[in-house]
Amino acid sequence: MRYALLLVLTGLVSAQITTPDEVFEKLYRDKVPLGQWADAPPEEVDVELCDLDPLFKRYLELRAAYRKAPNQDKPLLTPSLNELMDSIIAVVRSLPAAGPAAWDFFAPYAREDMFVLGRGTLWVKLDQLRTTYVQTGLAHAHGKEDLEALLEDLSDRELLEGALEVQRVLAKLEEVRQAGSRRRARKNACAVRTKVSDYLAELGSSSAKELGDLVSWMERKAWVADAARTRMDQVVAALGLRERYSQPLRARLDAIDKRAYTDDKLEELQASYDKKLSKETLAIVKTLARLARDCEKVDEHGLASVLHELVLVLDDSNQHSRQALGFEQVAEQWLRPHAARMAEQGFVWSCYGWAEQSQLLRLDAGEVCDAGTWKKVAAADKEHSTLASPWMLSSDAFALTSTAGIELSAELLVRLDAFLLLLQRQLDGLFQWQQSTPKGPDRPFAVRLYKDAKQRAKVLPDARGPALLDADNVLHLCLQDGAIPHRALQRQLTQQILAETLETAPAPWLTEGAAMYLEPAVFFAGRMSLGSARRNPRIIAHAQTVGAGSPALALDQLVTLSSQERWQAGDTAAQEEAAAASFAFLMVMDSGRYRADLIAMLGDPTLRAEEAFGLTGDSLAVLARRYFQGLAAH
Repeated sequence: MRYALLLVLTGLVSAQITTPDEVFEKLYRDKVPLGQWADAPPEEVDVELCDLDPLFKRYLELRAAYRKAPNQDKPLLTPSLNELMDSIIAVVRSLPAAGPAAWDFFAPYAREDMFVLGRGTLWVKLDQLRTTYVQTGLAHAHGKEDLEALLEDLSDRELLEGALEVQRVLAKLEEVRQAGSRRRARKNACAVRTKVSDYLAELGSSSAKELGDLVSWMERKAWVADAARTRMDQVVAALGLRERYSQPLRARLDAIDKRAYTDDKLEELQASYDKKLSKETLAIVKTLARLARDCEKVDEHGLASVLHELVLVLDDSNQHSRQALGFEQVAEQWLRPHAARMAEQGFVWSCYGWAEQSQLLRLDAGEVCDAGTWKKVAAADKEHSTLASPWMLSSDAFALTSTAGIELSAELLVRLDAFLLLLQRQLDGLFQWQQSTPKGPDRPFAVRLYKDAKQRAKVLPDARGPALLDADNVLHLCLQDGAIPHRALQRQLTQQILAETLETAPAPWLTEGAAMYLEPAVFFAGRMSLGSARRNPRIIAHAQTVGAGSPALALDQLVTLSSQERWQAGDTAAQEEAAAASFAFLMVMDSGRYRADLIAMLGDPTLRAEEAFGLTGDSLAVLARRYFQGLAAH
């Protein structure tokens, strides 16, 4: 019983006690001293602080007698001094408040009396007094506040060894608290993610009736417009409608024998269609919005933003979701902040970047306004194809300098913004969120696009590969065969964003794993999508290696590569494959159970895997191996 609580706090016993409240409840209930005692635990003794006063008075009498006594008689007083000090220590052991009082009493005399009374006696007794003072305070601490007060007392009295002991106990309690907090957060987030997943899976079949009713109305009207067909395809994709339901709907749309209508009637039908679509999906929109709020409550902001985007597919003018995603309304348009500022100045986004509304007709004719002069696009591109005079474009988060064509550069800028939103959704715990809107960077991410590798070599002679970061965290990208190398771009872009976002660099396996996990993202209809793990060749290669029983770098081995030196000293190709696969496993396993813990490790390099996930390295490795074996089998 004597050491039970100490063992609990060092993690050796009692796995049932997992919170500070439980620790202190046990401390109070069992009266267990928190520390190692020289002899038996303290007994309940009826002692008051005033009991020290006669003992202090007796010490002063003995001290005076010791000083006056002849040298040959001084040893005769030693037993009395030992007995007196033992009595003082007994009071301190029984009464926490006696420790500071006793130590404060002896402090003025200690240095002098060490030599006058003899080190052999008083040194040992004062050391016992110090130890008893600390251990009594620990034993009677019933909460974190008590421990912090004890730490302050010890620090004020320069009892540094005791202060360090209390700090160790507080640190261990903080570990217990954080582990419990992570476990609760993991449980709550997993429950919400599962609820969302179940609902979206249900929509894959349940929404067929609502959409079928809408198609029946279109059949009765003998009407289907291209815009309506496109909108229907978007809704089918957003709701994840299963193929056995979506194919008959498309076949029915194709079979509609369209009736001839006047332009006014066509506009009326289109308006009716939009209204009916909103009505048929109203219940779905309300459920998605409610689930988004549930996600925000458990800090699943990335998933909440996905749900809000689904809402906008069904209800493009939904004000709540627009605002939750950070859009601002300018006139009748919903725009992101940078676009809203530009719109207020009379600019709109075109395939050539920002342009005034009045310039659109000339842009459509293949001209561009460059420094106040209208030129053919090809001529303007040629002028800006040199390092001395590049195109310069900007967005909410990026500053792009480019010697490639203006149209390709504008396309890249849109993709950069879309990728940042994808990364923020996937790694949401690294960013500050306002509802479903992540806080933007303090300064724009700098990207330089070169028309070819030869031109980039003039700036970076030793550059290898199509994309790389320099020492100033500027991303340098060169075209390959006239096209943007998207995968290489997205890998380095992840590294750039993490370097700018995180105060301290995480372990290499984490940053490399994140970069290669996001590397294969695809861009469609203005939005980046990650897709399944099967789209990532590194993950599939690792799964096949594990599935075949061949040697592969296991997760518990991977987490030991905590420095660049260790990372670079190993088999980089094998490590990259394992990092990509392990990162994906921790992101998606069991409906993302450990996703938030993985992101926490990215944000806090001091957090060990065992602390973050609440599992040993061996357990993680076993779970990962089973996941990859299942992936390889299918």
